[in-house]
Amino acid sequence: MSSTFPPADTTAGGWTDAPARPVRSGGSAPRLATPPRRRTPLGRLALGVTLVLLCGGVLAVQFSRAQHRSAVLAVARPVAAGEVIVDADLRVAQVAADGLSTVSAGDRARVVGRIAAVDLRPGQNLTPEVLTGAALPGPGEVVIGVLFKPGQVPGRSLSAGDRVRLVTTGTADRGVAAPAVGSPERMAGAVRDARVVLVTPVSTVGDGSVVVDLLLGEADGPQVAADAAAGALSLLLTPRAQ
Repeated sequence: MSSTFPPADTTAGGWTDAPARPVRSGGSAPRLATPPRRRTPLGRLALGVTLVLLCGGVLAVQFSRAQHRSAVLAVARPVAAGEVIVDADLRVAQVAADGLSTVSAGDRARVVGRIAAVDLRPGQNLTPEVLTGAALPGPGEVVIGVLFKPGQVPGRSLSAGDRVRLVTTGTADRGVAAPAVGSPERMAGAVRDARVVLVTPVSTVGDGSVVVDLLLGEADGPQVAADAAAGALSLLLTPRAQ
């Protein structure tokens, strides 16, 4: 018994069962359809250009600011008012040159040895206003510590550098403050200007009493000390601009 096989198609050197593709009349192969082109909306294009320009502007501003930064002196560790500033208390910081009152890093040697007029905190940029030219007290000045109880000082916290007025009151804890003969300034209501150097809470008392170190004129020192010992002083806080 013999089997009959269809004739093999040896086109391209191999076997195939694919039927022959019909050819259109004229002998030309069919053309493939061209996909339509997508058009970019003008709105999206304009938005992209705007974003590019905006980013470029931001980078230009940041670069300009970076170019105009200045090296200034800042506080590296706490310094209490009245203390001498040493080199280890200072560090260099970079800030934008925007008209702020600062101390240039090149003045470091001049700052070392000066006195802090107020308490200095780490990270704070130095300004000429927080420095004094000499140790406290200076010529013609004295520093006196006065114990104030609640009611003799304002309720808000005092800070180094605050301008205050000392008022002699008419009564004291131990009775009436008697004025000295021929010294009208010792009368109740006498006023003397001073500046706060340091404020120390009295923790052993626990009633809110504080000891305030005050810088005032040498001539006022003895009378203020006497009024303070008699408990006949009240403190008024005044604007720093005065």
